Amino acid sequence: FFFMTWALICMGNNYQLGGSMPRKKDKLVTAGPFHLIRHPTYAAALSISAGIFCLTQSWPLFIVFVLYFILILPLIGAEEEGLQKAYGRQYISYRQKTKKLIPYIY
Repeated sequence: FFFMTWALICMGNNYQLGGSMPRKKDKLVTAGPFHLIRHPTYAAALSISAGIFCLTQSWPLFIVFVLYFILILPLIGAEEEGLQKAYGRQYISYRQKTKKLIPYIY
């Protein structure tokens, strides 16, 4: 929850629902948790759902985690396409320096 809150605070007024194109007034956020990974809110939500599954050992909650993971991957792709269109080389450079969801791994 801390990681998601930190990411939302860093995004400030740039926050929009997933998959939305950046607005003209938005800036590329690369500080805070965005310095570690490109999608910290999605990573936090996945971690929360995996943690709840581990705590409860409820298979329906595991299915929720898997479904969320499956649904989030196309959303990330759409979001990254929009960010690249909006910020060009700046986003490409940022993308080369950071991983999608797991620091130093993926």
